[in-house]
Amino acid sequence: MASLVEYLNWRGDITFAQDSLNAVDALLLSQLTYLDLAGIVGVGEDTCTLEQAAERFWELHTEEELKQCVAFAMRTAGELLNAMAKTKRFSGLTLRNYEHRLDRKAEEQFSALEIVLGEQESFISFGGTDDTLVGWKEDFNLCFLFPIPSQTHATEYLERFFSDRKTKIYIGGHS
Repeated sequence: MASLVEYLNWRGDITFAQDSLNAVDALLLSQLTYLDLAGIVGVGEDTCTLEQAAERFWELHTEEELKQCVAFAMRTAGELLNAMAKTKRFSGLTLRNYEHRLDRKAEEQFSALEIVLGEQESFISFGGTDDTLVGWKEDFNLCFLFPIPSQTHATEYLERFFSDRKTKIYIGGHS
């Protein structure tokens, strides 16, 4: 299999109810946090499906805009979002609890997204650093600081949304 889009063409007609999350699904879901989902995916009951998120995303952004992005992952994530939105496997997944922080002074990039896979089962996608200066600085900070600010925010995110829920969670992402 040559690409993630080919995987979606091959496996996209099978729901998560029919066959549970696998490593390639986790990789695809982890790409979503590279996209700017502000104003698209909300918190708590403010949810949307992946298909709706794709529609809203392209109302706010253009392919040309993504091509201009410094971060390689962001340029490819838009294509993957489109392909995922066209599949039975991913299009109806509920997205919620999106957060994004960029703090140049603290040298922090943080993003997180909950993707509901089924009843009482969610995938948490944590975004990683990108090719920007802030991303590189945060990567270097990983060598000698613990915890770095984004690690602290990841812990706070999980405690805030899952400390009182009986939900099976998968955690994925980058960095």
